Amino acid sequence: MLRELRHGRGLTLEELAEASGVSGRAIGDMERGRSLRPHRGTVTALAQGLQLDEPAHAELLSAARAARPGARSPRTGGASPERQETVLEVPEILVRPAQLPADLAVFAGRQAELVRLRDIGGEVTSTTPAAPTTVLLSGMAGVGKTTLAVHWAHTVADRFPDGQFYVDLRGFDTARTAMNPVEALSGMLEAWGVPPHRIPTGMDALVGLYRSLLAGRRVLVLLENACATEQVRPLMPSSPGSLTLVTSRNTLPGLIATGARPLRLEPPSRTDAHAVLALRTGTERLSAEPEAANDIIEQCGRLPLALALVAARVQSNGDFALSAVAAELRSSQDTLDAFSGDGGATDARAAFACSYRLLSPDGARVFRLLSLHPGPDIAVQTAAALAASPIRTARTALGELANANLVMERVPGRYGLHDLLRLFATELTEIHDSPAERRAAQHRMFDHYLHSAYAADQVLSSNVNPLRLARAQPDALPETFTTHSESLAWFTAERGALMAAVTEARKTTFLTHAWQLPCCMHIFLDRQGHWQDIAASQRTGVDAARQDGDLLGEITTLRKLARALTDLNQYEDASSNIKRAFEIAAELGAPAEQAHTHSIMCWLLHQQGRYGEARDHVAEALRLFRSIGLRSFEAMQLNTIGWLDTKLGNYEEAAAHAQEAVCLTQEVGDSAHEAVAWDTLANAHYELGEFEAAIRCARRALDVLPEGGDVYMEAIIQERLGDAYDAVGDQNAAHTSWHRAADLFEQVERPEAEQVRAKLDASTAPPER
Repeated sequence: MLRELRHGRGLTLEELAEASGVSGRAIGDMERGRSLRPHRGTVTALAQGLQLDEPAHAELLSAARAARPGARSPRTGGASPERQETVLEVPEILVRPAQLPADLAVFAGRQAELVRLRDIGGEVTSTTPAAPTTVLLSGMAGVGKTTLAVHWAHTVADRFPDGQFYVDLRGFDTARTAMNPVEALSGMLEAWGVPPHRIPTGMDALVGLYRSLLAGRRVLVLLENACATEQVRPLMPSSPGSLTLVTSRNTLPGLIATGARPLRLEPPSRTDAHAVLALRTGTERLSAEPEAANDIIEQCGRLPLALALVAARVQSNGDFALSAVAAELRSSQDTLDAFSGDGGATDARAAFACSYRLLSPDGARVFRLLSLHPGPDIAVQTAAALAASPIRTARTALGELANANLVMERVPGRYGLHDLLRLFATELTEIHDSPAERRAAQHRMFDHYLHSAYAADQVLSSNVNPLRLARAQPDALPETFTTHSESLAWFTAERGALMAAVTEARKTTFLTHAWQLPCCMHIFLDRQGHWQDIAASQRTGVDAARQDGDLLGEITTLRKLARALTDLNQYEDASSNIKRAFEIAAELGAPAEQAHTHSIMCWLLHQQGRYGEARDHVAEALRLFRSIGLRSFEAMQLNTIGWLDTKLGNYEEAAAHAQEAVCLTQEVGDSAHEAVAWDTLANAHYELGEFEAAIRCARRALDVLPEGGDVYMEAIIQERLGDAYDAVGDQNAAHTSWHRAADLFEQVERPEAEQVRAKLDASTAPPER
C-alpha cells in the first residue's frame, strides 16, 4: 500500500524520506515487507509526507497494525536471514526525557534577547506549526550563551510535552574530544528508554530510528557547545512543532543556510551587567560603592564569565571593599590572571584557549598579531599589513576568527576584539612571536596607516600639504585614492583607528609616524569639524617630534595644534604654541616655515577680532610665499586678505582680492580653496548690496566645493546664501539654505547653529524643505 501511495504521488523513495522525516532505508524496508510493525508515529509522519486525507491515513494505519514481521510480499517474497540485521525496529517509548540542566538562580538581564526568543517560541508552539525550528545562539566564550539557552528552555519546556533533551557536544572541551553524532544519537535513544541491544550501530539506522520515534511528537532539543554543523544536523528533530536550540562559539553558517534562526550574543549592556553583579554580590554593596562597581564592570568588559569570577571573589571575601577589588583588577590589566577559576568553563584563559586551538595556522597568527593593533576596529587591508600576508589570506583568516567569535565583524569588512580577548591574544603573541617579529608587524601597520593617510590627504588638499615620508616597509600595502569621495570614505571609516594609532605609535616609539600621521589627518578632521581630535592628536605629535629632536616635525605640529586650539577658543594656549613656532622658524631660517607661522597667527588674531593686526601677518605671509613661488599658498593668503578687508569695511578691495584668489586657485587646481574664495567674493558683494551677485558667487562656491569634503565651510556658504536670498525677498529659498546650514553646524557641534535657527524663527514665511 505504501509503495502504491508513493507512486501515486509521483515521489521517489528519497523524496518521501525528505517530506516525512522517516529514513529512506526504513521506508524501503516497509515497502518490501522487511520491517517489524511500524510505529503509529512513523505511519503518521508518512501520511503527512504523502499529504493523505483522513480516510487514506486511517487505511494506511490499519494496514500497518495488521503487518506481521516476516510477512511475505506477493512481489518480493520474505526477508532472507542474512538481511534481518538491517531491519528497523521502532520500539515503544518507555521514558519521557526531561534532561534540561538546572536554571541559573542568579540569571539577570538579557531582556532584548529573551523577547526575540519568545517571538520565535510563539511561532514554534503555535497550534499549527508548519515545520520544526532551529535557533542558534552564538558568541564568544564566556558571553553567557548556555545560561541564556537553559533559562529560556525552562520557560518554554511545558510547551514540549513529549520531552526535552540536553546534549553537551563538547566542541570546545580541553579534556575531551568533540562528541560525534553517533554517540549523541545513541545517548538520546537511551533517554527514550530504548534498550541498548535494540539501538543500531550505523548512522543511517540511528537517524532513522530517532526520527521515527520523534515523528508526530513535539520535543525540545538543547545542543550545547557545537563546533560544526555536521555535529548538529543528524540530531535535529524533523517533526513539526519541535525546537532545536544550539549554542556555539562558532557562527555555523552551514546551519543558518539550512534555515536556523541565528541570535548572536554580544556582551550585555552596562545596565544588564550591573544587574548581574548586583544579583551575585548584593545590591547594598554596589549601592555603597557605585564608582567601584562601575569600574569592575568596565575592567570585566561586561563579560558574564568575568563578572561571575570577580563576584565569586567578592562573595568569598565579604570584608573586601569593592574599591580594593577594582584596584586589583586594574593592577593586573595586562593579563587574564584576575579571571582565573577552577579551569575549563570557569577560567577565562582556558575558555578562550579552547577556541584558539581549533584555528588554522593563518587564523591563529592573525589573531595573535591583532593584539598589536590599538583598535577600536581593523580593516582587512590593515590586518594583511600586520601579518605580511596577501589580502585574500587575511580576509579568510578574519572570516575564520569571526566564525569562531574571537573577533566581531561590527560593520562589513571591519573587525574588533573584546578587551579580554585582546589580553589573551597579547599573552599568545608574547609566547609565539619574537620581539623582532612583533616590532616588524607594528612597523608595517604604522606604515600602512601613514602612507594611506598621506595619499588620501593629498587628494583632499590638492597636494598643498606635503610631507617627506620614509619608504614604506615591504608588505605594508598602503592604499591609493583618486577622488575626494574615496578619500573621505577611507578617513571616515578609519578615523577611530587612526586616532588610536597616533597614541600607540608614540607609546611604542615610532616617533616619526606619531607626528606625521596627525598632520596627514589634519585637513580631514578640520573640514569635518573634529577640532578636539585635532588638538589631541597634534599634542601627541608635538611630544613625539620633541622626543625625536625633529624641529620640522615640532613646528609643523605646533601650528596645526594652534589652529585647533584657536577654533576651540583656547587663545592663550594657541598663542604660546605660535610663539614657539616662530622661534623654531627663526632657528631653521626657512621662509616657508615663517610664512606658515604668520598665516596661523593671522587666524588667531582674526578669531579675536584683531583684524588690522591679522592683516599685517597675512600680508607678510603673502610676501614670503610669493618670494619662494608657492602659488597655492599665495592664493590662500590673497583670499584671507580679501576676507579681512570685508571685516575692515573695505568691500571694493575685498572683492578685488577675492577675485584674484579665485583665478589663482583655478590656475593651480585647488577646488576646495576656490570654494572659499567664491564665498569671500559673495560676502563682499553682499556687503556692497549686490545681492544677486552674492547669490551667484555663493552658489558657485557650493558647486566647486568637494561633496562632503568640508562640512563647516558648506554650512558657512549655505548661511550666506540664505542671507542673500532673504535680502532679495525669496523667503522659501532662504529657509531652504538656512535649514541646511543649521543642520550642518549642528553636525559639527558649532554654536553658529543657534544664530541660524534664530533667523528661521524670526522669518515669517513658511519653510519649504
